[in-house]
Amino acid sequence: MLKEVEGAYDLAKTYVDWCVIRSPINGVVLEKLVDPNELVTPQSFGGGRGPSTAFLAVADLNDLQVEIDLNEADVASLVALDERFP
Repeated sequence: MLKEVEGAYDLAKTYVDWCVIRSPINGVVLEKLVDPNELVTPQSFGGGRGPSTAFLAVADLNDLQVEIDLNEADVASLVALDERFP
């Protein structure tokens, strides 16, 4: 009887461990991508329809890269700002 209870306890601990969400990187949560009670499955690859695998956007704030689309006509105003606020 004790072995059965210990086995059930170990199984319950395993199930609880599976419910803990761990990030592969150290960072800060930037965005929540799903709502409560929304289905998230490890088999899907995201997209506009159906369940998604990504549910949080996380970033290491010490290593950020930014990509912007800039109109060539706006470059002069950015240079002027840079000269005013070095």
